Amino acid sequence: MNKAVEYGGERYTALGNLGGFEIHLTDYRAAEEHSRAAIALNPGPPIPRLNLLLALLGQNRTAEARRVAAELFRVIRSRPDPTERNELYAATRTNLDLLSAQRDHARPLAQELKGELVRLQGEELAPNARPAPSARIKTIKVAAQGAVIQAALSYEGMFKGARMASIVYHRARPGDEWLQRSDLVSIQPWQPEAASGTTSWTVVDAACPATGEYRVEFYAEGRLLAGAGAPLSTGTGAGLTAHADWAGGIALCRPDGWALSHDLSGAVDLTSPDGRHDLAIRVLRIAPPASEASRARTLGTVREQLERTLPARPLSTRPPAPAFFGGFPGTAWRVALPGSEAAYLWAGLDDTGRLRTFVARFPENDVEVLNNLVGYLRFV
Repeated sequence: MNKAVEYGGERYTALGNLGGFEIHLTDYRAAEEHSRAAIALNPGPPIPRLNLLLALLGQNRTAEARRVAAELFRVIRSRPDPTERNELYAATRTNLDLLSAQRDHARPLAQELKGELVRLQGEELAPNARPAPSARIKTIKVAAQGAVIQAALSYEGMFKGARMASIVYHRARPGDEWLQRSDLVSIQPWQPEAASGTTSWTVVDAACPATGEYRVEFYAEGRLLAGAGAPLSTGTGAGLTAHADWAGGIALCRPDGWALSHDLSGAVDLTSPDGRHDLAIRVLRIAPPASEASRARTLGTVREQLERTLPARPLSTRPPAPAFFGGFPGTAWRVALPGSEAAYLWAGLDDTGRLRTFVARFPENDVEVLNNLVGYLRFV
C-alpha cells in the first residue's frame, strides 16, 4: 500500500493491473486506455509503459509502438538497481513473446525490440566486449539434463572478445507461456580463439524445475543468431525441492521422497525411497596444496578414505580421471562393489585448501538417477 500511495495511490495500482490483465485477454484498446491513464498519474514506473507498448503492438500501430518502446527502454535503464533492471529486461522479453503468440503481425517488431533489449543489457553486463557484425551460428543442438542446459554450436565469423549473449526460456508444459528468468541470461565476451569451429555452452538452472522444456536464443549484439529447444530430463520421476547450505557451500535439488540427513553445515546425505541409491556430499577445510604433486597425493589419500565409507570393500577401482562437478574441477574414480553395485567417488581440492567430495552409490546398471542428481549439485 505504501508503494501504491508513492506511485499515485490506489487508482494508479488498479489502472496498472487492469492494463496487464487486458493484455492477456487481448483487449488491446482497453489496455491502452488504462495504461495511458496510469502513466498520466505517475510517469516514473516502467510497467504501465510496457503494457502500453504491448497494447499498441496488438493493434498493429507500429510507429507509436516504436516511440513507446524507446521511452520504456530509457526508463528501464534509468532504474538505479541493477537487479531490478535485469528483471525488467527479462520481463519485457517474456511479454514481447506473449504478444507475438497472440498476434502474428507483431512478431517482426517484437523480435527487433527483443534484440534491442539484449544489446542494451549487453552494454551494461559486458561493457568491454566488442560487436561482432559477421558472427554466425551455423548449427545448434540443445540438451537439458537435470540442472544443466547445454548447447553444441558450430560457428563462423567470431573473434575472441566479441559480445555474445545467451537467453534461456523455460515453460512447465507444452502450450504454456515461455518465461525468461533474469538469472538465465549470460552476456559476456566470446572465449574461443578460432574464428570458426565448434564449441559447447553450458548454463545451470538452480531453480529446480522438475518438468518442462527449455529454449535457448543466441545473440550477437541485438542480432538473433540461432535458437533451439529441448525437453527437460530429470531422471528422478519426482518433484524437486531446493536445498541450500550457504555456510557449508553446498546447493542442490532434492527429489521428493528422498531422505535428507545430516545436521552439520558442509555435509549432505541423500537416500532414495527404495534405498538403492545414495549420495554423500562433504565440504571441509584442509591445508592448501603446496604443489600439483602435493594435490595429487592428497587426493589419493582422500580416495582411500572415501572408499572406507562404502558399505562393502571394493572389488576393483578404475584409474583416476579428471572430472568437473558442481562448478569445480576434481578427480573421479569408478568403483565396483559386491552384489552388482557400483560407486562413483569424486574429490576436488582448490588452492585455498577447500576440499569438496561426494560418494554416489547405485545399482551397477542404474546410474541415471544419480547422474541427474549430481547435475543439480553446486558448490558455492
